[in-house]
Amino acid sequence: MEPQCERIRLLLIAEQGPSRSAYEKALQDMDVDYDALTTAGEMQNLLKETAYNGLLLDVPTMIRASGKDKMRVNEMLERFPVLRLVYDAQHGSIRGLHYGRSADNVTTLENFVKNTCAPLPARSLRQAVRSNLHLNVLLLPQKNAPFSAAERTVTANVSEVGCFLITSKPWKDVERLWLVFRDFKDKTPALVRVRWRKVWGEQLEIPGLGVQFEELTRPQREELLKFL
Repeated sequence: MEPQCERIRLLLIAEQGPSRSAYEKALQDMDVDYDALTTAGEMQNLLKETAYNGLLLDVPTMIRASGKDKMRVNEMLERFPVLRLVYDAQHGSIRGLHYGRSADNVTTLENFVKNTCAPLPARSLRQAVRSNLHLNVLLLPQKNAPFSAAERTVTANVSEVGCFLITSKPWKDVERLWLVFRDFKDKTPALVRVRWRKVWGEQLEIPGLGVQFEELTRPQREELLKFL
């Protein structure tokens, strides 16, 4: 008998109405498990209790969300794949926009589920506690780029799964970068995925990049855990 594959579970945040009904029908047609909330403010406790493969956010719902709820969503980008959803009632279609990327980076809900969420294990927030660690980092556009060409920066906070890097450079349309932790003995460039951006001058906040660790060596992970 073949081993049974783990089912995908998603968290949908959308106000009640035609859009949410359309999203739920699409997920049911794909035979995907999901939980649905009306606001982002409700998700914190649920994400601690339940493991998810990804988050789905209705764009109009998030536009009406409070600043605090929007900040919560930004914090989740290090931990989960996130897709913004827009429902076209006239044509009965759903458009998906990858969070943190350019507006023309469009995908389908089905593609997001199959190609982004399915390959990743479901995870919760229980092990994603952030620490205000200020680690010295070299930021590289390519793995083999010389250290002399790197941007010298520092982390504002760090967790097991990612960190926030202080930088005023936009790094526009960049999805992956490499980090060298000067405080680690192992200086192997670590691959990270850019999950979200805070652009200099747009808000009264520290500018930078929220990144998710994709490739850490075993010694690097051990050193990270010691710092945490």
